[in-house]
Amino acid sequence: MTWAGCLSAEQVLPNGHVNANVPSIFAKRWRRLGESIVTFAAAARNNRTARLPVHEECFRAAPHDCHGPREPPARHDPGVAFVFRALSSLLRATLFENMQLIRALSFLSLAFFVSALSSSPAGAITVGPGGKYSTLSAAVKDTSSSVYFVFSGTYTDTVVITRPNIKIFGQTNIANSYTGNTVTITNNIPASIAGSNDASGTVQVHATNVSLYNLNIANTYGKPVVQAQAIALSVQDGLFGGYGLKITGDQDTLLANVGTIWITNSVINTIGSGCITASGRSSADAFWYVIDHSTVQGTGTAYLGRPWRDFARVVFQHSTLGSNVPAAGWSVWNSTDPQTDHVTFAEYENSGPGAAGVRANFSTRLSAPVSIFTVLNSTSWIDRAFL
Repeated sequence: MTWAGCLSAEQVLPNGHVNANVPSIFAKRWRRLGESIVTFAAAARNNRTARLPVHEECFRAAPHDCHGPREPPARHDPGVAFVFRALSSLLRATLFENMQLIRALSFLSLAFFVSALSSSPAGAITVGPGGKYSTLSAAVKDTSSSVYFVFSGTYTDTVVITRPNIKIFGQTNIANSYTGNTVTITNNIPASIAGSNDASGTVQVHATNVSLYNLNIANTYGKPVVQAQAIALSVQDGLFGGYGLKITGDQDTLLANVGTIWITNSVINTIGSGCITASGRSSADAFWYVIDHSTVQGTGTAYLGRPWRDFARVVFQHSTLGSNVPAAGWSVWNSTDPQTDHVTFAEYENSGPGAAGVRANFSTRLSAPVSIFTVLNSTSWIDRAFL
């Protein structure tokens, strides 16, 4: 018996394939899928197996073709057997539902993702106590894997990433937020000593398709020298994704001259007066700099950004802005050369005391959020578990 046998005649095409244009099955099947997911989550919390809902009409027609026998799953391996049984059931229940299947798999992917971040993923290059390397800067020279995992701890380090298509995970028990971060990478170097603004960055990204997860990144230099740049995170190439980060710094905490940056579910912590972002966009290119669903907090007066070049483009959206953000929100480059002719400094539905007040006249209040899926040429590098 085929899967088409579980549908009514009008839901099957003449060639025996499922009619994907028939919407009547979607609501009912999606509700059942949701019930299965809830059952799965409850069983995982209780560290036991549980029986998934069975599609009764399918069971009557062909029990083993639809969900298999009615007996509950074996209890000898609740942590693994149930997950695979749940996955199998969800796959079988949704093979003909196209996008519904993708959403279900995304949910399960997030479940695996959460558990993976509390310990080293298989095959990852490891850093810290019990790991292969003592620092991340040493580890990134090892190209035997594209995944790196940093165990809990505070590391004084300068990390320069020159290899594309890598992911770096910090150990945490809360995957999609900075609140459970246990890894801090810190340094205390200003541009005047490092030799350039980028070189002062505690973490410097010089490659595309780089993703950082659940790391605290800090440059604690402060400002003993007036207007001294001391970068926490510098991104200088291609596409960058930051997830569950805590970024701490003073002047130009986040520096980006080229590339597209997407930072979400993170916190930016200022330790003095200055500007948070420094966009060096110098032409009307396709690059964006988006801070999404994040928090700005800390001390001093912290402007959301200043234009390193006159095509700077930065968006803060769905974020909580602390009292350290002044009413103007955004800063000019300087009084004699503001560099604001072509800037896009924009906000959408931010909240908190720093979101109130009269903004600078060269900034914009958006009527809708910037969609990362329409702005970018490719979204394959974005971790959708954070969206």
